[in-house]
Amino acid sequence: MTSTALPTDVSLDDAPKRDFFSLFKRRRKVQPSRPEESDQGVVTPLVYDCKETRPGVYEWNANNSNYLDALEHLSTSKAQIFLLEGTSPLVTEVFTSSRLQLPLDFFSSHEKNIVPNLGARFEGGDSTFFAKWHRPVTQKNRHWDIEKRIAARRPYNLDTVTDPINLRLDHEWYGRIPGIYRPYDPIRRTISGDRDCAALECISSFWKQVGDGFVGVLVFDPVRKHKVMKMQYNIWGVEREGSTEVVDCFVDNLDSRERFMEDFHTCEQKSDLSSLKSTVEKLIIQTIFNDSLTILASLNDALDEIDLSMSQDDILRRSLREWRNNFGCWRTGLQHQSASLVYIRRVLAQHIVDTTSKKGNGAIELADVDGGLVAVQKRVDATFQVLMSTMSIIESQKAIAQAETVSKLAYLAFFFIPPTFVTGVFGMNIVEFVDKLKVWLWVTISLSVSILAYIFLFWQELFTAARQTPNILTLNRRRISATVAKWTRTGYFLVKEGLPELFAWAFTAGWVGGLAVGLWKLYTSHLSKGEKAGVTVGIFALVLTGTLLTFRDIAKTRSKLDPSRTLSRGVL
Repeated sequence: MTSTALPTDVSLDDAPKRDFFSLFKRRRKVQPSRPEESDQGVVTPLVYDCKETRPGVYEWNANNSNYLDALEHLSTSKAQIFLLEGTSPLVTEVFTSSRLQLPLDFFSSHEKNIVPNLGARFEGGDSTFFAKWHRPVTQKNRHWDIEKRIAARRPYNLDTVTDPINLRLDHEWYGRIPGIYRPYDPIRRTISGDRDCAALECISSFWKQVGDGFVGVLVFDPVRKHKVMKMQYNIWGVEREGSTEVVDCFVDNLDSRERFMEDFHTCEQKSDLSSLKSTVEKLIIQTIFNDSLTILASLNDALDEIDLSMSQDDILRRSLREWRNNFGCWRTGLQHQSASLVYIRRVLAQHIVDTTSKKGNGAIELADVDGGLVAVQKRVDATFQVLMSTMSIIESQKAIAQAETVSKLAYLAFFFIPPTFVTGVFGMNIVEFVDKLKVWLWVTISLSVSILAYIFLFWQELFTAARQTPNILTLNRRRISATVAKWTRTGYFLVKEGLPELFAWAFTAGWVGGLAVGLWKLYTSHLSKGEKAGVTVGIFALVLTGTLLTFRDIAKTRSKLDPSRTLSRGVL
């Protein structure tokens, strides 16, 4: 590649047009060669490939060093194609001031993210064509975070309210290259943790008949990059020399211009100069077709993951915010893509040169993509509705769980409020209560008030049970006998199997209570400390022995009741 740079002391606004072109022509002047013609009459068009790598610096292939000479002296008998990457003010000035006289509206329409109106006309050209579509890309999480910070107008890596430059803090400052912003939407996370995205791309073409020749200008989007500047300051707040890094925004940062050139060199060349425009348009449509199918497949995979995660509440709560954002991006992107396809199909219907054969003009491919877009749009809307319904169910379950917790607290309050009420009454300074109230009286009144409170609480259930009680009289003798036998067997099982364990626990509670009372009496007695210690050790030895014997009896009882152990013994 050969590079040419503008002198730093030349201003674009002050330099005359002829002097501006001479800045490029002073480097190398090579007259354009005539197109090669084979015996079959196939004409190979002249392709001039040029791009701006950074402001004021251009690169072109070694065989196309006569780029600007060709712009000033357009051939009237050849097919010429000029390839551009980016629409900087310098590039716009070159092509609008050349003999080709590209309209300024053509470049402004290319910079927009939506297709122009079908009735838009651009003076100076025979036809124009704007292809805007989404292509599949993969992005690292670091660059996704950088893009979100730039979009939030906080292009630095510190979470501060004020710009770190004003605070003189060491930080990284982020920017986009090129300046024209093409949005891209996330689709799904990959296994490696990266993100599959759909990046908006645009290829604009301008065609003009010059005598018997045909001239076309194709404008491509440059490769997206992120600019990372490391800002550092010393202890006094003086800025130190930092570093600047320019990195690709995507992992697979493909160049649309290079993709087009590969397809163009491998396609079949036509002998008719006017068919060149149709060939270029078909190549662009094929690129749109391949990228759109890949995007639709990725969207279907993402929707499959969401559908399969509907039953997992933790995943839904953790990913809900991200999914809601993705659904909005998907609907907007699919809608814009559908509008772009409608524009492309109508423009192609006006631009078809070979009207005798409609096969291969791209209509079939665009129809397939349009059908896929409609199907995915319907599925996106349906999945979003299901997701919102599922989240409503989850929130309802959460509200029910909270209500049950409140109900349990209410039941617990019903247990403690009646004894508290009785205690408050007994604690009043009433003369009749002095030295007359006993503990058993408080227990009796508290139990009575608690039972009365629970009767009021479960009044509806008790009333329903009372109304159903007379139905027992209508039962026949066989049913009554079966019911009596059932409850008899239940009582026999409880008495035979559960009563020993119940007695064991009651005995344990009894001697624990007796132990507590005995220790209290021991330590309030007038015995010496040594005597108290000896008695305490003896009591704990007896308690430990009794505890071990009790748990041994319980273990024996449970082993008799365990059917698995009985079965294993029978087998052995």
